[in-house]
Amino acid sequence: MSDSLSSHMSPEEMADFLRLYLDETGEQLDALVETLLVLEAEPTSTTGLNEAFRLIHSIKGSAGLLGFDRITALTHHLESHFERLRSGRQQLDTATMNVVLRCIDFLRECNQSLRVGQPMGSIAELLDEVKALERVSGQAAVLAEIAVWRVHVRFRDGLALAEMKAELIFTRLSRLGTIVDAEPPREVAATQAGLAGLEVILESPADPQAIDEAARAEGVADVRLEPAGAGARAAAVVAPISAP
Repeated sequence: MSDSLSSHMSPEEMADFLRLYLDETGEQLDALVETLLVLEAEPTSTTGLNEAFRLIHSIKGSAGLLGFDRITALTHHLESHFERLRSGRQQLDTATMNVVLRCIDFLRECNQSLRVGQPMGSIAELLDEVKALERVSGQAAVLAEIAVWRVHVRFRDGLALAEMKAELIFTRLSRLGTIVDAEPPREVAATQAGLAGLEVILESPADPQAIDEAARAEGVADVRLEPAGAGARAAAVVAPISAP
């Protein structure tokens, strides 16, 4: 075990925390299976992907506090993969679902081993499978169809520090693809007090729902997406896009 909360506990405290961890993660794994059943029917469900990410993140955090390095490593890579899924950089498919279910089985086995004081099983082979999803994700990003979107963002009237909200939205959108152009430009928006809104041309393989959510920061009154078409990049180079 690594240096963690467990290294500062008495045996009695560790036993109490372990019981709590086992009870909580058992419930979280059950909830994760239920969430995967929803995602099996609707793989792009933002609610489902966010919930799966939350559950895995919670298990990782608890395992890290108790120094369970194998569980922490596995859930870290799972969490990273679900971050790619919910950002739209990769779609949930059968192969991914099968790997995640095997991870859940492994985590249940870990819990059973911890209950009876036995060492956890080897994680090497399963961890390789999860890491392989990352490599597939990189290939998928290259092959994914890139769409061009015009993202209209309107801020709430009188929004304080609207320029900071604009920078947050630019950062979020840039994680989903390439910002071709914007009005006002990013560097101008960062210094423009009283900003009413933005219009961004974004090239991205992400689904529209993921883009919409990325643009909905606190203080945003409305977000509207429309296909910009393949010529949007060339047009942006020739002339600035219109203000919102």
